[in-house]
Amino acid sequence: MALPAQANAKATHCDKNHPRECHKLVKKVRHLEAALQWQKKDHAHDVQQVLEQARGTQPFALAAKYAYLACVAFRGLSPDCRPPSQMMRVGRCESGLQLNDPNPASTASNWMQYLDGTWNNAPAGQLGFNKLDVMAVAIQSEAKAMTGWHEWRASIGCHGLT
Repeated sequence: MALPAQANAKATHCDKNHPRECHKLVKKVRHLEAALQWQKKDHAHDVQQVLEQARGTQPFALAAKYAYLACVAFRGLSPDCRPPSQMMRVGRCESGLQLNDPNPASTASNWMQYLDGTWNNAPAGQLGFNKLDVMAVAIQSEAKAMTGWHEWRASIGCHGLT
């Protein structure tokens, strides 16, 4: 990393008149350069993580929007239709928005954590949709949420929705 012109000039001037101070200054500049490089690398990693997380949520956010659209299309602008942001909050709490996140203590899996029995008895399951189908899960969740998010009450401490 190149030093700004003023720093180079000062370092050159320092080198001729005050070699000890110059050595200290050069050492400080090297430490600062190393810190800057580390910070850039660390920041680049953070930016990459944000991008990866955003890419990961895209199918769920899109499915939640379409599920909301389907609700509004059939019921009008009813307060029973839950906005996509609510489904995303529940999904983050339930699975961290992971497509297949099986619960080791039950048969719950997928991004909204449907139990096998709940899914199989729901219209989407009865119609033969796989519970790993992002869109089917979103539409079924929108339908269940019309009466509230009580199906996901176990995670209410996280999402805060009723």
